[in-house]
Amino acid sequence: MQPTAAALTKARGRLGPEAMEGLLETSCTSSLPAAEQAPWGYFHGLRKLAIDGFCMNVPKTPENVAAFGMPSNASGPAGYPQVRVVALAETGTRALQGAALEGLGVGEQPLARQLWPRLGPGDVVVGDRNFLSYEDLTAILATGAHAVMRVKAGVDLPVSRRLSD
Repeated sequence: MQPTAAALTKARGRLGPEAMEGLLETSCTSSLPAAEQAPWGYFHGLRKLAIDGFCMNVPKTPENVAAFGMPSNASGPAGYPQVRVVALAETGTRALQGAALEGLGVGEQPLARQLWPRLGPGDVVVGDRNFLSYEDLTAILATGAHAVMRVKAGVDLPVSRRLSD
């Protein structure tokens, strides 16, 4: 006998978010072999990871509206409640290394700060300009990892040295 999708959804609801969080936590492990066996997953010997954020619609229930919030425009709330997600993944295997979720009222940077401790020596993380701040860069470097982040237009970075090429 195979359970229906509805039965699985109801069972997941009975378990609560803690069980699903535990499942995610135990599933987020590196599956990348050494650089010699999987050169596509490394850059100069560093394991490549990427971080990004997105929003997902969730069912429109009073509980979800209260927990996550609704997107809005000049006319007021619109559509469905949304969950903001920031995910950290290996680029070579696409294996998820961690995810942080909150309502729309929480930005991507605070969520990313929950994921920086998952980095370590031998890692390089790539992110868009939203993830570049002094606080985040300091947190990444404190793990022993490296960072490659886009910079917002208008940020004046000093030239530390010119290379011959």
